[in-house]
Amino acid sequence: MGTQNEIKRKLVKSEVADLAHELKQVPRKSLSAWDHAALAKVKEIQQGTEQDEYVSALKRVFELAGLNYGIEQQNFWRRYNAHLQRRSSKD
Repeated sequence: MGTQNEIKRKLVKSEVADLAHELKQVPRKSLSAWDHAALAKVKEIQQGTEQDEYVSALKRVFELAGLNYGIEQQNFWRRYNAHLQRRSSKD
């Protein structure tokens, strides 16, 4: 399943790059309100794809270091929330 996600991310990245290249040729004034809204959505999709790539890279580094990303994340949030509670109880 991870391979399918990688393929999907690469396709999205490729399509966004192609679209960005093509848009350089199109005058902004010729775009409709829908075109502008669709481009904004494409940017959101691109950011989500980049976030997915980032998290995948983090998981891979943790795996190479012999750590479990999910467990480390849970431990972090447990410590972080305990710290916030201690700080708020002092105020």
